[in-house]
Amino acid sequence: MTEHSGDLVVQRDLLIDGRVDKRERQMNNFLKVQQRFIPAVIGVVLMGFVAGCAPKASTEPLDSQVAGAPADQAPLARHKITAVPDLPVPAKMKIKKSASYSYEGAGTRTIDYTYTGQVDIRRVRRFYQDQMPLNRWQLLTDNDIRGVYWLTFQKNRELCTVIIRKSLIFWTEVRLLIQQPEVNR
Repeated sequence: MTEHSGDLVVQRDLLIDGRVDKRERQMNNFLKVQQRFIPAVIGVVLMGFVAGCAPKASTEPLDSQVAGAPADQAPLARHKITAVPDLPVPAKMKIKKSASYSYEGAGTRTIDYTYTGQVDIRRVRRFYQDQMPLNRWQLLTDNDIRGVYWLTFQKNRELCTVIIRKSLIFWTEVRLLIQQPEVNR
């Protein structure tokens, strides 16, 4: 019996060793797959992130760019149709409806529109410095207060304040406020 029971012990040990060897091979194969798969997934994710954060190709019309000027310094194109005809808006900016309103009546108007877009804040400032006078707005003040640009224009009895600030990493927000100052009687 001892021989027979010894054979069983040896067979059992071989069986256990076989299972361990099989598990070890499975684990090694799994680790090899992981070693190839994880870097590939990380690479794809990083490429997607870099592509998503990369600047987009310029879609501005060529006539809006200064000959020989780099694209990031070229003047911004203007929206062809805006909510307020005498208030220019850079073409790459979209209205933020939830933060915008206007009121017109009794010969007066109050406007508070907010626009956002992926445009350099300095280019937006230059846009308003250049475009507002073309609509007969006269520049009264131009201030940089802690990275926020405040431009004030006047046309007839109306004042227009243009506030330009960074809203997110690559986003700029423009707030256009028009009001008529009260006239003392």
